[in-house]
Amino acid sequence: MEKKYNVRVYPIVINAFYALVGGVVLAWLSSMWLNGIMIYLVGVIVFILGVWSFVFSRLISIEINDDDFIVKKRGQVKHSFKISESAFEAHTRTSGTDADCKLTIISSEGFRKSIDCTLIGTTNFEKICEDLCIIGDNAYVQDLKTDKK
Repeated sequence: MEKKYNVRVYPIVINAFYALVGGVVLAWLSSMWLNGIMIYLVGVIVFILGVWSFVFSRLISIEINDDDFIVKKRGQVKHSFKISESAFEAHTRTSGTDADCKLTIISSEGFRKSIDCTLIGTTNFEKICEDLCIIGDNAYVQDLKTDKK
């Protein structure tokens, strides 16, 4: 069964708003040293760089097939892992309305790859974690053995 998770609109709008606020603030600050069109140019450049770094560089989609975990960026396969041969770690940090989601994949060769899933949204990130059996009723239980001293 194939499941596909795409970027959500809300995190894109929030990050674009942050880029806009950054551009306006830096344009205002640059007005102390610059004048005329240079102030607007600074604001526009900061906004464009902010949108590029916060949004376009993190646009991904995730596909989970029977035993394949595929990360696509701009429609092309960026990373592909076998689920049965990999271990997964999920990290979520929430502050107010903002949430950072990161999935770390550890392959059987020991290769670690962290994927920023923030733009996918927390709801879809939790569904991905359930599909990978990180959380939920089918989550794997790991026994820890300790030595008593």
